[in-house]
Amino acid sequence: MSMEPIVIHYRFECEGDNPTDLSFELCLDPETLERIRPESYTPPEWARLDNGACATCPLDTSKYDYCPAAAVLAELGDIFGDLISYTTATVTATSEDRTVSMTTTVQRALRSLMGLYMAASGCPVLGKFKPMARFHLPFSTTSETLFRSAGSYLLAQHFLRQRGEPFEFDLKGLSALYEQVHVINAGLARRFRHNTKGDANINALALLDLYAHALPNAIKDNLAEFDPLFDGYVETGRIAEKTP
Repeated sequence: MSMEPIVIHYRFECEGDNPTDLSFELCLDPETLERIRPESYTPPEWARLDNGACATCPLDTSKYDYCPAAAVLAELGDIFGDLISYTTATVTATSEDRTVSMTTTVQRALRSLMGLYMAASGCPVLGKFKPMARFHLPFSTTSETLFRSAGSYLLAQHFLRQRGEPFEFDLKGLSALYEQVHVINAGLARRFRHNTKGDANINALALLDLYAHALPNAIKDNLAEFDPLFDGYVETGRIAEKTP
């Protein structure tokens, strides 16, 4: 496995009266899958861990000065602060494996970037999405996110079983995880709402939270839509049973 940083580059070419070109380079540590942060950035006071931490936050304020997720949102907020959410932009996401480009609204593309930053922020709850950050899919739909998160969760259970740790395969833990994420997003929104100028940041976070809020019910009700995709496994099993 390469020990070089995993680099994901986003470029926003924003239209409108004042065309804007913004670029971001996210570097992930290949071992921890956490973001390699620029040393020059100091988060604002509202991002401090003791300034509105989530009720269930496991981090110790004596060891951590800042909420990891709030710190990365503050950094993005400084850059996107003046942009309006419905501004049209051509956004290109480039990684070692592929380049994906889409013309969409700033808020939708920023939602994808925010999710990536937050998963790699160092938050111990959001860190469960680090495997999805490693295999990032820009601009994913609700169905794609559900498929990827369920697959990632079940693969985690496989490795937990191999390690002799408690595991479960009925996805109750994934629903509970998204409920935690919803609580985190609500707390971040409270911090963020009064500390950003334009509406692109807060609306992108709201879009991200729609996924977290909707996915527990989707896990219960909508996984059936994927059932026909796996008919090949059923047919293979039947063929094997008939083979003398």
